[in-house]
Amino acid sequence: MIQLKVYKTKGDSDTAIFLDLYETEPIKLTLSIEDITQADATSIFSKTFRVPATRDNNEFFENAYEVDGIDFDVTLKNYAEILVDGAEFREGHIRLQRIFRNGDLDKIDYELLFLGETRDFSSTIAEKTLCQLTMTDFDWEGLPNAYTNAADFSGPFTYANILQSWNAFPETAGNLAAGYADGDIIMPLIDHGNTYTDAQNTGAAGDPDQGRIALGPETTGSRSFTFPANSLSQTRMKPMIRAKRVLDQIFQDVGYTYSSTFLNSDRFHQMYISAFGNDESIGMEIDQVTGTNFSSSNQFGSGNDINEFMYNNLVTTNIANNFVIGNPASGSYFNAPADAVIGGNFYIMSASAQMNGEVEQSNGPNIQVPVFLRLCVVSSIGGAITQTLAVGSQAGNGSVSSLTWDSRNGGYQPIAGDIIQVFCDTSSSFIDYSTVTNTFWNCTAAPGAYYSPLDLDCEHKQIDFVKDILTMFRLVMQPDNKRPNNFIIEPWQEFIGAGVTYDWSDKLVEDKDTVLEPLFNTQSATIEFSKAEDEDLINQFHQDNNKHAYGYLQFNSANELLKGTRKIEVKGIAPTPLDQITASSPGYATIPKWVIPTVFTTDDGDAVEYVPIKPKTRILFYNGMQDVPGVEWYLNNDSGVASLQTDWPLVSPYENWPIVSTSLNLNFSNDTRYYISPSPGTGYFDQGSTLFDEYWSRYIASLYNKFSRRLTAKFILNNVDLQNLTFDDVIFVNGKYYRPEKIIDAQVGSETEVTCQLITLNDQRPIWLEEPLTGFSVVASNTSCIGQEGEIQITTNGTPAFTWLLDASGATGTVNPTGTAPFTFTIVAPVGIDTLIVTDSLGREATVQINVPASTATQVTSSHTFVEPTDCNAPCNGSINTTPSGGSGAPYTVTWSDGVVSEDRTNICPGTYEWYVTDSNGCQSDVYSQTLTCTTILYNYVLRQFLNNCTQVSSQTYIASSTQQLPINQVCVFNQISGCYFIESVTQDPAQYTIAAINTDCEACNGGPAPNSMMVRQCADGTTVAYINYNAVLGAAVGQVITIDDASLPGCWTVESEAQNISVVEYLAIYDSCTECEAVPVNFGYYAFACDNTSFPPTYFQSSGLAAQLTVGGVYKIGGGTYQGVCVQIISLQQTPSGELLLPQQYIDCDDCQGITPTVQACHEITNTGFGTAFGNYIFNGAGYSWILNSGGVSSICAEVGSVTVTSGSATIFNTTNVCAKPQACTIAPPAPPTYVIEACIPSMGNWTLERGTSTFSIGDVVQFRLTGGAAVYCGTIIQLNAGTPDAILHNLNQSYACNDSIHCLQ
Repeated sequence: MIQLKVYKTKGDSDTAIFLDLYETEPIKLTLSIEDITQADATSIFSKTFRVPATRDNNEFFENAYEVDGIDFDVTLKNYAEILVDGAEFREGHIRLQRIFRNGDLDKIDYELLFLGETRDFSSTIAEKTLCQLTMTDFDWEGLPNAYTNAADFSGPFTYANILQSWNAFPETAGNLAAGYADGDIIMPLIDHGNTYTDAQNTGAAGDPDQGRIALGPETTGSRSFTFPANSLSQTRMKPMIRAKRVLDQIFQDVGYTYSSTFLNSDRFHQMYISAFGNDESIGMEIDQVTGTNFSSSNQFGSGNDINEFMYNNLVTTNIANNFVIGNPASGSYFNAPADAVIGGNFYIMSASAQMNGEVEQSNGPNIQVPVFLRLCVVSSIGGAITQTLAVGSQAGNGSVSSLTWDSRNGGYQPIAGDIIQVFCDTSSSFIDYSTVTNTFWNCTAAPGAYYSPLDLDCEHKQIDFVKDILTMFRLVMQPDNKRPNNFIIEPWQEFIGAGVTYDWSDKLVEDKDTVLEPLFNTQSATIEFSKAEDEDLINQFHQDNNKHAYGYLQFNSANELLKGTRKIEVKGIAPTPLDQITASSPGYATIPKWVIPTVFTTDDGDAVEYVPIKPKTRILFYNGMQDVPGVEWYLNNDSGVASLQTDWPLVSPYENWPIVSTSLNLNFSNDTRYYISPSPGTGYFDQGSTLFDEYWSRYIASLYNKFSRRLTAKFILNNVDLQNLTFDDVIFVNGKYYRPEKIIDAQVGSETEVTCQLITLNDQRPIWLEEPLTGFSVVASNTSCIGQEGEIQITTNGTPAFTWLLDASGATGTVNPTGTAPFTFTIVAPVGIDTLIVTDSLGREATVQINVPASTATQVTSSHTFVEPTDCNAPCNGSINTTPSGGSGAPYTVTWSDGVVSEDRTNICPGTYEWYVTDSNGCQSDVYSQTLTCTTILYNYVLRQFLNNCTQVSSQTYIASSTQQLPINQVCVFNQISGCYFIESVTQDPAQYTIAAINTDCEACNGGPAPNSMMVRQCADGTTVAYINYNAVLGAAVGQVITIDDASLPGCWTVESEAQNISVVEYLAIYDSCTECEAVPVNFGYYAFACDNTSFPPTYFQSSGLAAQLTVGGVYKIGGGTYQGVCVQIISLQQTPSGELLLPQQYIDCDDCQGITPTVQACHEITNTGFGTAFGNYIFNGAGYSWILNSGGVSSICAEVGSVTVTSGSATIFNTTNVCAKPQACTIAPPAPPTYVIEACIPSMGNWTLERGTSTFSIGDVVQFRLTGGAAVYCGTIIQLNAGTPDAILHNLNQSYACNDSIHCLQ
């Protein structure tokens, strides 16, 4: 089923309708290779067909094409799609060409022309010229870089801009965006000629008005730019714009994109086109009448009516933003940017509209009244008209009123700030019905700042520029089947035969004529290749002497059977030969290697004058900065000061300079080299390849090859064949390969005979997509983290590189393995069922359904415990302990948000802590969080107040709290009430007051003598307080941390407050925090004696690099010297470390250090068994002690075994072998019950353990026993006492037997 879907607005499905079609007339399409080799050729898909005038069709045509009877607007078009069986087949546009009316049959038909993408591209560009381009910022898929440089095209350009432009690629190698405006504008050195003085005024005909690009002396007539006095102005550096930037802007403006390896290549990025202006000038005309142009319209007329100002809501050009759309009530308007002056700045505007005005008659048809447009200056936006600039032609009944205005023709000259509007006027006093539609208002000239795109050639149409580029490089421009409004643009030789190979052998209609004819029979005898001719000196000289343009080439087939000449013409781009910079004075030496383009001609006067021309478009390579010995020239900076240049920016027709054999020449032939006389020397005579060599020769060879044939035959083709076919494909028919040339009248939606013309392929290897890959296998797995993608291991024999596609997910990629087949590589794939398609570099393909399993890994998790800090200030004492689990297991890494990597955190302060866990496979958990808070511990005290100047204390007590643990008698003041108080005791009662500060005594509290010390608190325990000499600690502020020059006060101390407490102790060092202080290695001194009392008398020692001091009374070993290894016991600490170093390991005592076994000390349990108090003695650590117990009391003590005695009263003493070290609170394990270990008289029963109870048997006795829960009585021999845990029961506690006693012992 064929359907034609048309849209009023492209992309707006709400405006789409399906036209009613004649079912008996199928739609046929014609495809041709010629359609993709030039931008204005017939569309790839085109067909004229008729549709009936049904009600729905009539409504559409009346609205879309303004059909009124048989009149309609032939310029209108509508976006359309051809659908086959509900699926889109092709998209394009339709135009209404004819309306057929048959009065006899009362029948109306509409004739439509369906045009595909190519023709629409051309018609959308229409008549726009290059100088009408407005550069915008944009991006599209496939662009190497997004365009963000639109503002850079506006001038005037600065000296820095000019120098920056010279850094463009290839001057900056490898960077296509280097230079000014991302490299899209360069300002090269080109000789555009000079202006000259008036001979009648100066008497020196031929003298240039400004510096001349020539070599000569510093004279008036020479004016050589090699001297500062003749420095070139900045405007002499006329710009060139990157050809790709111009081409891309043309595509962007008409809503198209392209994909092209060639147009995105470094080579094409190196090409620039001229923006040399549209008049005969030697430089950029900064004050030229350009720069504020605009173009506006309102197709449907919404907001427009008679007696109102024109409102145009669509603006396609608005270079300087002087045009304002405005609103329907007051209309659109233009702000005049500058004064117009006869002979100076000027304005050119035009406007048009379809208008109608009618007055109603009571006794007849309405009367048409004259309506017209008026261009005017107004007092305010939508206000009174103060000046009429132009009046349009009269209109009526929907005809067009149009006007043009050129201020140079006289009349009112607008001044800067004037508001200009278009008024829809009428000469009638009354009007009842009116319409205004299709309004247009354009400005083509207005004063404004310099805008470089306006200096592009105004005679070179944009579509002709695109065609010239296609022609120069023999480019193919094919619509992209996969992306609407996108073209595939590549050189012919790289495009043809690069697509898919299809076998049409079985589609050939054998019973119809097949015509095979030589291809060259339809060709011309010769082909001429040329660019446009131009009027500059060298081009004109060459044209006069050779009768053709520079770079011309004639191809001669040498086939006498052929006739005629075919012309391949680049119509809008002229060649640009190079020349040496000449000498301005006779005999003045030149620099032969200093060459540049020249774009000037000569005046025919008495003296030779090089004068500017208005040149055609030029396209040249930028060759970067050229450095030749002896080159010096001057260019003005922004202050007009001459700045020396020692190299020059060169543009030329050649890709490289000097030329090498691989350089591309942007001409069709290597023509005369005008730059080699006088000789520049070695390296300047090479010839590169030409446009013909690189881009045309293979195509021409394919046309004239004696083996090339055109096959014309009929094939059975269906909708799928036509949908997929592109002209880079290869058709295989009965053993031969062809490329498609033309498909004629293909009937859409059915499988029918289609006439096809195919051309033989003689020099290409087709790519077969139908050939499968061999040795193909896949394995899917997933060892990733939970929820992540899996892997597919692919093995194949194909030819690298391999492209893979997962059809359902859309994932794709390319792999290029090394080595030899079979190749194995792995790709990442989403979990689930998908279709994998793998294609090798030759187009061979394998397809397989694959099921990627989900990961079997478990989620990495973390549980944790935490302890809230009770010390709210650093160093705090909070902690978080994490327990990772899950995933692939240990080792786990726990990473915290502050960068710490550790499973547990200690000594942390209040705050929120976040962490995540990584397992051994790199899988991560979720992020966990824990917030720690701190509740300040308050200490409550009972205090009394000092009275009568500290001579008395109050009888009243006060309860106050403090965040510090303070000593008894500490003097304090409160926050709530005045006075001095001292701490009497600690209490748990609630506090009524809070302690604000502490003092050394009552006198200091009452403002007594100045403080003589500072109170410090030890960092290690937070409670120990000491006092430091006040004057000595002046360098340390409250809150800082110090170490003390007193061995009895080791460690780090926080300075808390001033105090009145005599002290001579001084500090050693100051730190910012306890953490910083405790990280510093410490050197401590000690006074100690030898444990053996003989090695040496008491002497001095030291320890170094320890976090804390050694313990007074502790036993340590000497680490070096004569007495290395001798054990010593520390007597006291010393301020000055000296002597040998002590090792940090501490021993229990001297015996432990010397390896002497100490007296065993064990736990003893004493029980008072009498009625009075019991007393006794015991020895602990060699010293004697006493014990006392009330009646019935029980106590456990640690004592030397055997040293516990009872001296008074009655008591029992029980001791164990539990070794102990504390004299009190020694825990005694309950004594094990006494047992017998017996060997059963029945050998197979083995050994058993029985609880003795009150029995008194001995080893060797035979006793009766029962198994637990059993009634049978057995006998066994006692072999051991008090060992093991009872597992059987002693049956008879008093009688022993013999194993052979069968009466009492079960046998």
